Amino acid sequence: MKWLIGVLLISGVSASTLQFAAVPRSIVLPQESSNLRTSDISTLNELLLGVSTKQVSSFLVKTQLFSPTKAVAVVQIQDIDILDIKGNKYSLDVDGYDFGALDSSLSVAFGADREYVTVNKDGASGSQLSAAISSASVDDSLVKTKSEPLRSELLQVYKLVAGLKAQGAKLTQSNSPDVFQVTISGLIKLVDSDERNQAILEIQKAVNTLSQAIVEAYGDQAVVEVVCDSSPIQIKNTAQAHRIVKRAADETGKSPVQVERERYNVTEFTGSDYPAMFAIFLGLGIILSVAVLYIAVGIWNMDPGRDSIIYRMTTTRMKKD
Repeated sequence: MKWLIGVLLISGVSASTLQFAAVPRSIVLPQESSNLRTSDISTLNELLLGVSTKQVSSFLVKTQLFSPTKAVAVVQIQDIDILDIKGNKYSLDVDGYDFGALDSSLSVAFGADREYVTVNKDGASGSQLSAAISSASVDDSLVKTKSEPLRSELLQVYKLVAGLKAQGAKLTQSNSPDVFQVTISGLIKLVDSDERNQAILEIQKAVNTLSQAIVEAYGDQAVVEVVCDSSPIQIKNTAQAHRIVKRAADETGKSPVQVERERYNVTEFTGSDYPAMFAIFLGLGIILSVAVLYIAVGIWNMDPGRDSIIYRMTTTRMKKD
């Protein structure tokens, strides 16, 4: 199947926070004093999934080429500054977030043979895995809140957990990454402080349960991000065509070679070790080719006398009377 990419996303306008509920050991995150813009989250996730090597200048992350991330889950939690969960926490500058950019990059790299699932209060939609999530059954008693919008969203999260557990080891059999986007907006209509505090505790429980399920499904190869914001912003979900137009508009001032590389989608290496690997294989290929040519030329110019290997191998022994 695809590589699952587990990212939990919460976006807002005033106070925003990016939290990593799960990170593979192969990924080294920067210090928590680092800042990140919401518009850079897509670029960051492309790097974490191995689709691109482009770094966010203010948020430098170390990854390993031979330990790829197989899943990213994005949970958007609105009307909250921060969620009390374990993991690295970073402040966010909100300037818009385009989740469709990540989907466009994965479409170019892996085509349609991958998992992409969106989960909200209306249910699960997207790739083939969404059908298993929609048909999953969960115990309604897992959610205690009386707020119907939030209750519906949390039940869908638990359905996602059940769907992941039902798939089991199948999720790790593909070389393409899986992406999950989860939206939780039920806190917006909660005004009563006691009810709101209880709802936040239930969201924490649901997020931790989802994070654990993703880690179990993909092993140490999944990323779970949580983005929180007290003033939600609209998340774009642009199509792949939008991204292509944007590339064409930015061609001014670029060299012809750079324009052609972008046109054929080779503007960036998919791993930082690829240039060294290419040089090794290219050098080895040249050396072997020269060696074969040298041997061929040597045999061609060899004197086919009685004491040569050519004479012994090509001349048949004459019959004697």
